[in-house]
Parts: sequence; C-alpha cells; structure tokens
Amino acid sequence: MRLWLRNVSFGSLALVIAVLVAATFYEKFYGTTFVLENIYNSFWFVILWAVVALSGLLYILVSRMPRMGAAFLLHTAFVVVLAGAGVTFMTAERGTLCVSEGAPPASMYETGKGELKKLPFRIVLEKFTVEQLENGQPSGYMAQMGLHNRDGYVKCATASMNNPFSYNGYRLYISGHTVGEMGGVVTLLVAYDPWGTPLTYFGYLLLLLGAVCLFFDKKSGFRKALSSLHASLSVSSAGRARLAMRRCCLILSILLFAAITCMGVCRWIETGYFPASNGYETVLLLAWCALLAGMLAHSHFPLALYYSFVLAVVSLITALFTGGSSSSSVMPVLRTPLLGVHVAQVIVAYMLLASMAVNAVVALWYRYRRGNDAKFEQLALVGRVLLYPAVILLMTGIFTGAVWANLSWGRYWGWDPKEVWALITMLVAAVAFHTRSLPFISRPLVFHLFCIVAFVAMLFTYFGVNYLLGGLHSYA
Repeated sequence: MRLWLRNVSFGSLALVIAVLVAATFYEKFYGTTFVLENIYNSFWFVILWAVVALSGLLYILVSRMPRMGAAFLLHTAFVVVLAGAGVTFMTAERGTLCVSEGAPPASMYETGKGELKKLPFRIVLEKFTVEQLENGQPSGYMAQMGLHNRDGYVKCATASMNNPFSYNGYRLYISGHTVGEMGGVVTLLVAYDPWGTPLTYFGYLLLLLGAVCLFFDKKSGFRKALSSLHASLSVSSAGRARLAMRRCCLILSILLFAAITCMGVCRWIETGYFPASNGYETVLLLAWCALLAGMLAHSHFPLALYYSFVLAVVSLITALFTGGSSSSSVMPVLRTPLLGVHVAQVIVAYMLLASMAVNAVVALWYRYRRGNDAKFEQLALVGRVLLYPAVILLMTGIFTGAVWANLSWGRYWGWDPKEVWALITMLVAAVAFHTRSLPFISRPLVFHLFCIVAFVAMLFTYFGVNYLLGGLHSYA
C-alpha cells in the first residue's frame, strides 16, 4: 500500500509538472483563453491536483511522517493551499462594474461568463484622481466612492492601486480608467471569495511555520545535511598560493559589492522605488546578493567566495545585454513595499540554485578529472545545505507574490507563464528533499545532476519566459 501510494503521489506530481510545461507553450501558440479553458480551469486538471494532494496526504499518514514535525507541517500546508485553491475555483465570483462621475449609483456587474449579477449594495463614483510624477507619467490613482445599501448612504469607499475596498466579503479593485471632459470613468473588478482566500492564507501561514521549523528541527533533512557537512570539513590549513588567491577574490568581491551597492542606492534615490522592477535591476540585485552571500560564508565554506564571484561577474555581463540601464518611471502596481520583499526572496533563491549548479559542475570535475571521490561527496553535502534555503525562499517568494497579486488584481494566482515556471522550478527542486521516499536521489552523482536540471528550469524561468513566452511578468 505504501509503495503504491508513493508511486501515485510522485507520478501524479510528475504529470502535473509536465502539463504545466506544456501549457505555457500552448499559451504561446494558441493564446491565454485556450489554455485557461482547456487546461488550467478544466475539470480534469482540478482532479489531477486533487490526486496529488490526497495521495500525498495518505502517503504521509502511512509513512508515519507525523514524527517528523517540519516535514509533516510543510506537506499539510501544501494540501491546505490546494484545498483553498479548490474552494476558490468552485465558489468564488468575479466580474466587472463600470461607474462614472456624476452617474447614478450602480450595482449590476458582469461575470466572465457574460452573466449579470447584483451586488447587495450600490456604488457611486464621487471623484477620481490620477497622481502624476514630474515627467507626467502616472504614479497612482484613487477612486473616492459612496456606498449605498437598502437603508441609504452608508459610508465613503476609497480604492487605489494595491489597496482595494472591502465590504461584506466583496472587494472592489480599480482595473481600468479613463479621464475625459465629463469626468472619470472607472472599471471596477468585483471579487467575492469569502472562503477560499482565508483558507489559502492559512495554508501560507502553515508553510511559513513549517519553513521555520525546518531550520530548527534536529530531525530535519537540513540539520542532518549541515551536521554531516561540518563533520566532513577538513581542518587542514590552506597553502600559501590558495590563501593568496582567496584574499584576492575577497578584495575584488568587496570592491564589486561596494560599486553595485552605490549603483543601487543612487538608482533608488533617483527613482523613488526599490530597484527591482526590470531585468537590468533584478540582475544587478542577483549579483549583489551573490557577493554578499559569498563574503558571509567564505570563512566556513571557501568555495562559496569563488562561486559567488563568478555568479556576480556573469550577472553583470548579462545586465549589459538586458537593457533598462536608464532609470524610468514604473507602473503604479510596482509602487509597493511588497516589490522589494517578493523580488529579494526570489532572487536569493535563484542565486542559491545557481550556486548549487556551479557546485555540481565543480564536484563532477573533482571526480572525473582528479578522481577525488571524497571531495565529490563533500560537495554533495554543500549542495544539500544550499538546497533547503533555496526552495524555501522560492516558495515564500511565490506566496508573497500571490498575496501582492490578491491586493492588486483580486486573485492570488493567474497562471501567468512566469508564475507557472517559478512553480515548476520550485516543485522540481523540492523533489530532492525526498531522499527517504526516493533513495536514489541521495546518491551524490544523481543529486549533482539533479542540481543542474533545477538550474536549467530556473534559467528558463528567468530568461526563457521573458524572451520566448512573454506574459505579465515579462518585464522582470
């Protein structure tokens, strides 16, 4: 029974990943509407996710995983998130409502299926304003509205970018606007999801608690890998040539880190927003994070300094070809503190995945060029230590983005290609956690090759989506 559940759980997960990959390319050739109707919102795809969740939950129970606190909490949280998504899919309501300055109160909104539904209250647009920068570009907008119920005027309602208006379970978002001689005309997105969103957010909270426990639970894979790595590290002193090389790399890293820091601070002061809104800025942030991590870790893991320096140089070279070096105004939706939180988590996760791939290549070189199996196995432990924060940060980055999306567009998941590929990368990398269920992954050679595969998925998420698939996140 246990073996059968394991095969069903991981087999269905592999099928989900394959479907997600195929769906992003189908969207490129057949359009978003096609994949939404035939894949993402189809009944069979919902059933497939249900199979993943239920088989995984049953496998956890049969495997007596409750004894492993962090792992059990993370898997339970994943099931809760999927359950919340299922409730949203089956019960949530979405539609659009147009209101104009000077027009009578409106209450009828149109759903995606073309049906007209009535709100339990009426909305009148009293004033609409667009905030502008000195260069004339919009920096934000605000709709001041009046809310009326059956008893008459109730309260003032204000909606702006990243700040919807909520009342009795309904949330109103500004999804479009025009300003003419007769005043403003605003298209409001109506979202009603009183059960699915709270359940999903509860799942996010459980994921966060599970992630924290993962790093402190003595029985977790991370703590075991960290202990094994510390036990395997050699205490022998480095040779003079190697020590001189390390000092040289450290000095170069400090100088490069200082230069990138100055560039980022100047850009932040000039534009007024956290510099992570386009490909150029995020690549610079990746170089900055890589250098910082290398300098912090080099005393315990000398190779980290070399890995981080190489990643930073490659990132800077990449930045030269991405464009966007000149600062400009950003879309109003990006003017939120969540931009920095979301991007920083994802970028650090990508940096760690890239470090794992570099580590894997070095390990393969040690084994097949120098015949050093001891170093080969030791670097596998280094990769495992990096794996856990990489997956956790990518996971929390995805869910931070989901919360941001819910504040901006009234849905926490929109099946945008970059969203999907970030999920694919996370699922692929997370498979390496399961050495107990999939023992072959614990072999150093298999793990190193797996790190390279995860890095390829990450590369496509960051670059491939931008230049091949497009989508809402193609600017990043």
